[in-house]
Amino acid sequence: MVKIEASNGKILSGTLLETGRGKAIIQVFEGTSRLVTEVTSMRFTGST
Repeated sequence: MVKIEASNGKILSGTLLETGRGKAIIQVFEGTSRLVTEVTSMRFTGST
């Protein structure tokens, strides 16, 4: 599982689909409109 913190403080949940070449593909389970990737942080929770 992945927790994504948007620039407005909203916490979104997702799951890691793939990694490679210094990038990760995350499936986000909630709406991502207005999500600005340059100012968004994420962390892996360690759970599946």
